Amino acid sequence: MKFITKSRGPLFLAIVLFMSVEVLPAIGQDGDTETIDIDFGSTRIGGEGLTAAERRASAYDPDDDELPTEDNIPKIGSPKRLPHLHVLAKRYTTGGMWPEACARYDQIVDESGEEGVATHPDGQKLAGKSFLKCAEKEAVIGKHEAAERLLKKSIKFFGKSDYRHDTVRNNMLLESYRKKLRNRDLEGALALYKEYQSKREDEDERIWFGEQLSKLAEDAYKQKDKEMMKQYISYADQIAPRNPDLRRLKDRLETEEKAIPMAIAGGVICVLLVAFLSWFGRWRGRRRIESASGGQLGKKNKYLVDDD
Repeated sequence: MKFITKSRGPLFLAIVLFMSVEVLPAIGQDGDTETIDIDFGSTRIGGEGLTAAERRASAYDPDDDELPTEDNIPKIGSPKRLPHLHVLAKRYTTGGMWPEACARYDQIVDESGEEGVATHPDGQKLAGKSFLKCAEKEAVIGKHEAAERLLKKSIKFFGKSDYRHDTVRNNMLLESYRKKLRNRDLEGALALYKEYQSKREDEDERIWFGEQLSKLAEDAYKQKDKEMMKQYISYADQIAPRNPDLRRLKDRLETEEKAIPMAIAGGVICVLLVAFLSWFGRWRGRRRIESASGGQLGKKNKYLVDDD
């Protein structure tokens, strides 16, 4: 005891005081006793922190009797309605439920205007993100007009357009000109392709577009559709003139063009040669007959002609 008192007296007294204040039962005025609990799970004591449910609850109005859900939305006119909608919208955004989040932010705008979105500290940021994600989904399934409307909403709440909005729009341009190419709308496809390339140069896409035009030209050649073939070749020359398939096709056409005059000339030569050989054969036959008759055949024929 001497050792404890002399060397560790202050520490011992502090422990006793702590136990008497925080742990031991406290005596009430009426003689009843109550136990003081220590929250070992809270960040105050150094535990693991709040659970997911506790973190969600910390964002709610502590005066509410129950957590906000879809089933207990306050009626229009209630001061708790807008905060309630914000809680739902944020919950959907956090969970990646973008259509539901966009629907809630649209509802907030309809009921409280764009100012209503700004009443939440993260409202504008979360609304901008939600509308951007909804735009991406609409763009993927080809609903480009709906996607563009959502992009405009997103930009409005973000305050400016950034690379994420540009990416969605570029992807829609790419899909649009590919669709026009599949439908053989060459002028429309080329116009959208040039617009796409003006926003960002895409070498891979240029090569791909050139390959598609070269394949279309080859198909038209096989189908003997010279007009479409020439049109495809003309567009391919603008996009990818060094495409190997295109160059092979053009070389083949050039060879065929040279072969036609040569074939005509060869045919004429053959006709003349045949005529000459025919005449020469007849002439040679007569010469043999004359030689065999001692030259009388020609004279006889002459007399016969004179008699006639």
